[in-house]
Amino acid sequence: MISGMATLTAGALASGQIAAAQSRHRRIGALDLFSLSDGKLDLARSVFGPAPNDRMPTHHGEKIFLGCSAWAIRTPTRLILVDVGAGDALQAPHPGTGQHPLALAQAGIDPAAVTDVILTHLHPDHFGGLFGPGGTRRFSNAVVHVAEAELRFCSDASAIDRLPAVQRAVGRVAHRFTTRPGYPLIPIPGQADLGEGVHLVPAPGHTPGHAVIWLASGDDQVVLLADTFLCGPLQLLHPGVTYQLDVDPGRAIATRMRIMDMIAIDRLRFAATHLETLSLGRLLRRPDGGYDFTPA
Repeated sequence: MISGMATLTAGALASGQIAAAQSRHRRIGALDLFSLSDGKLDLARSVFGPAPNDRMPTHHGEKIFLGCSAWAIRTPTRLILVDVGAGDALQAPHPGTGQHPLALAQAGIDPAAVTDVILTHLHPDHFGGLFGPGGTRRFSNAVVHVAEAELRFCSDASAIDRLPAVQRAVGRVAHRFTTRPGYPLIPIPGQADLGEGVHLVPAPGHTPGHAVIWLASGDDQVVLLADTFLCGPLQLLHPGVTYQLDVDPGRAIATRMRIMDMIAIDRLRFAATHLETLSLGRLLRRPDGGYDFTPA
């Protein structure tokens, strides 16, 4: 146990309650990092695979609530967004999403000042917020960066058509974006140093080009895990549990376990899109092979 830190239990993470604050700011060396809430998702327990002795709390029957977060990074010369929330893309099935503009406003961030958007992958809850009413660009002066592997896969209509039905529906939304992005689009080949302490690191499995963002400035480091795991109360305790939208479930599990081990061993701070907290955390390895989340 890390001295002075209380472990956040599975029950607390799965409470369905998202912190009232829409944004949270901290310094990472010379960088300003803002965690921005886009609201929450409610999913059926059935979208996740079985877990041994699964006693994870659920709400309203079999519903599981997930947070939806994105980030902003202010460097000495740029204002970078990492993912942008769902916008209106998920309002019908998930009316709790789409709060990213409110979080930006609370953080004092002018959308016109954004220079770069990095998309960790092309699922609607991560890129839908690029667009406002009528398909207008919310970030009029920004360029968009996406891993080359993600663009290659989502641009291939035949590959999308071979996906299972649920994944195919999501993939077709991504395919439309790759054919008409509406923004200057910059592919990122493999692991990349994007300058000023911002790095993109491939973390495939959830999608072929899924990536995490590694911030390193001075003596500080933080990893933004995106969808390396989706449901903290379940997949931290049981890293081998799959998710319905994982394109390559086996690779997603291997990636998750590799990254979690690295974070635990190196005592790195991290954030993840679907944690129900805007706090940074650390992971503590459990004797049973799972992990506990500890607020940093």
